[in-house]
Amino acid sequence: MKPITSSSYTFSDLRETGSLYVDKTAFIHQLVTKKPKGLFFLARPRRFGKSLTLSTLKSVFQGRRDLFKGLAIDELEYDWKVHPVIHLDMTISNVKTAEAVVEQLHRRLDRCAHEHNVTLGDGTPANRFEDLIYAVAERDGPVVILIDEYDRAIVDNVRNPKEVINIRDELRAFYGAAKVTEAQQRFLFITGMASFAKVSFFSELNHILPITNSPDYATMFGYTQEEFEQNFAEHIGAAAQKNNLSREAFLEKFKVWYNGYRFNGDAPTVYNPVSTAQFFELGMEFRPFWANTGNSRILVELAQSQSFDFGSRIEEPLPAGSVDCLMVENVSALPLLFQSGYFTIKSATQERAKTYYQIGFPNLEVELAFEQNLLSLYLPDADEGDVDKLAARLHDALACQNYAAVVSEINAQLAFIPGKLHGKTEAYYHSVVAMALRYSGASVRIEEWVSTGIIDNTVTIGDLVYIFEFKADKTADAALAQIHEKNYAARWRGTGKRIILFALSFDTKKKCVSDYKVETP
Repeated sequence: MKPITSSSYTFSDLRETGSLYVDKTAFIHQLVTKKPKGLFFLARPRRFGKSLTLSTLKSVFQGRRDLFKGLAIDELEYDWKVHPVIHLDMTISNVKTAEAVVEQLHRRLDRCAHEHNVTLGDGTPANRFEDLIYAVAERDGPVVILIDEYDRAIVDNVRNPKEVINIRDELRAFYGAAKVTEAQQRFLFITGMASFAKVSFFSELNHILPITNSPDYATMFGYTQEEFEQNFAEHIGAAAQKNNLSREAFLEKFKVWYNGYRFNGDAPTVYNPVSTAQFFELGMEFRPFWANTGNSRILVELAQSQSFDFGSRIEEPLPAGSVDCLMVENVSALPLLFQSGYFTIKSATQERAKTYYQIGFPNLEVELAFEQNLLSLYLPDADEGDVDKLAARLHDALACQNYAAVVSEINAQLAFIPGKLHGKTEAYYHSVVAMALRYSGASVRIEEWVSTGIIDNTVTIGDLVYIFEFKADKTADAALAQIHEKNYAARWRGTGKRIILFALSFDTKKKCVSDYKVETP
């Protein structure tokens, strides 16, 4: 079996060590031959193969045809002409100010200048970048510019609105050098996590073709089901055996955990490549590797700070334009969560020339990461072990129909929330309990629309269906009366499921469930 690695993002290393590489060079060929001067921007979630793709492009433009033997591009028509490559990795971590960003830009330019044996004078990062491009192009011919993670410093500081604008302005000026030197370029490719292409950040780069949502490149990053089964065939057999599953059962479980990303409404779904590799690298156990991405918690913190009600927002179709672009001046949680990979396109429809997305979590791994991060924000005094134990006990209480224990576990989670973080609205308690229910492993539908109204939570576990209704500073009888009045149980009658009506009343002063009523019609 070919070795699998998730820690190398250098194409030449993968090829020279004989490591497994899923051939994406047909897309690379399409990019480098599409136009005499290709200028592209593409956004994808973190840890989705962007760095490896830029490294692959770098090898192509360095004329390293030897590395591509047996791959698709080697069989296609291409001149393999050598071009100078300016490769900027903009993974600027742990910077909090525009001044720190400027310092990091100078360091990257100094590195590139040394690599190309060019001497740069003093000046702003933008002027020095421009000078670097002119100097290399004058001596070596039209340059290739590859910029990775262009937006890292912005995304890491989204919770600091004032400073993030200053950072944006510095980066906008810096990337502006790519426009004024267009005549000196053979190819330009910029990647990042988020798309700011329709707002001021990319006003200096309006000559670039955005291909983020293009159907032609929807599966360029990540693995389709066919690619996964073909390239990982031997590893799949070993993993199925280790997990005591048939090959078919393993494939189905693996798909639920790591597949599900869709980057165009009509495109097939793909697997996260890094999570896929880490599964096989790290013991072939099913767990959420994606949760370890650098800024996944920052994004959930933003969602919490904006009181983002993800349950209701992902239930309704959304105009594509509402999540396809971001405003640096006012970063909204939903489009950022969508572009970061927490949510993806489940389906797309067209109405009057407008595209609408039905969005949702791409897979179980991401859903668990979201819920774990959000629960840890609601329960800052609880460590991960505490949260996992509470979740397990809540799951058991639901499965065993131990209603008093369900209430006890909900109150135990509420008790972990510091007083200053407690909300005083029904929606707040709704969010906390919904997160707890989802993290327990039960199937939860939040604010489910039925013909007569909106059910707060529908929880399915085995053959049990819990219909939850929440009230704050009211009686449980009022909540139960609403369940009956709206006939929330109607859709489940005759399905063979056992229906449980669960009414909860929260006391916002005592910060706990003060009353509950249960019926099993």
